[in-house]
Amino acid sequence: MPGDDDETKDTGLAIHTIAADFDPAKIEQRPFLVSPLLLRGHVTAILAPGGVGKSVFSISLGISVALGQRLLGYDIRERTNVLLVNNEDDCSEIDRRVAGICEHWEIPFGDLDQRVFILAGYGSPLVLAEQRRDGTVEPTDAVDGLISEMRGRKVGLLVLDPFVSLHRVEENNNVAVEQVLSILRRIANETGAADLLVHHTRKGQGGNAESHAGDADAGRGASALVYGTRAAFTLARMSKETAKKSHIEWDLGNRLFRLDSAKSNYAVKDAEATWFEMRSHGLPNGDGVGVPVPFNFAEIEERLAEEREANTRQEREQRILEVAETVSRLMTGCKQRQPEIV
Repeated sequence: MPGDDDETKDTGLAIHTIAADFDPAKIEQRPFLVSPLLLRGHVTAILAPGGVGKSVFSISLGISVALGQRLLGYDIRERTNVLLVNNEDDCSEIDRRVAGICEHWEIPFGDLDQRVFILAGYGSPLVLAEQRRDGTVEPTDAVDGLISEMRGRKVGLLVLDPFVSLHRVEENNNVAVEQVLSILRRIANETGAADLLVHHTRKGQGGNAESHAGDADAGRGASALVYGTRAAFTLARMSKETAKKSHIEWDLGNRLFRLDSAKSNYAVKDAEATWFEMRSHGLPNGDGVGVPVPFNFAEIEERLAEEREANTRQEREQRILEVAETVSRLMTGCKQRQPEIV
């Protein structure tokens, strides 16, 4: 055993111990922007197939954080500036989606000024990592530029859409993808922002639109992407089977989608899905966009319960009526058969 006279050398390692006067009440709370989705200094991934609405969902979430409003039903713990990076759409398409969201919720456009920032990478994508010939993955010069922009604009939420466009590495290589994730974690750490990473699910998920719901392995490419994040969620359209089981007309069911927890390092994984409806919104220029809004699945259950109760009541009243008619006929028959008294 070490002697009492042994001295601890200064190694530069930040090691601490639990003292006798340790007080758990004084531990800093986790810096959630949106619980349980977004945490400052960490990366969250949203996995979804094409066409579900993951891009407009992430834009809506960003606007919610920028305004501190519950547009999607989540409590916004902290209002902060947002940078939306989208490498698939041009400025006009992103502006359409932002306009649709604002008009639907009657948000003045001026409320987003110097709060929501947009970087459209269509045709000239923002690339943050490249793989060299020797297989190593290095950050591009754009990383330092992005960090500088985020600090200057006081950005607390960075949305990156989609992941595959942000790097030039083999997407099925776990080692390479983990190195890309380390660069994204560095951006989150150095800026103190929450990073929301939008990612495609792999193809061939089967005929059920909800088959990948809550599946951490549903993401396209290397599994290191999800396991390198602090939290991961999936978006999935409602299946026809669920719509039928829930007695929802397909015209509505086709517009519904669910968010499920696929991974959560800081909380118990939520077993319940959160449902949303994609509402159609017409813009003044004649274009149309989708706007995600919370959908209260419990209202459907309540409506079904009310319908069942009404049907039961109607059946009971019908039976009472039938019994009354039967009794009436019997009474009439008895009177007709009574003998005349002379």
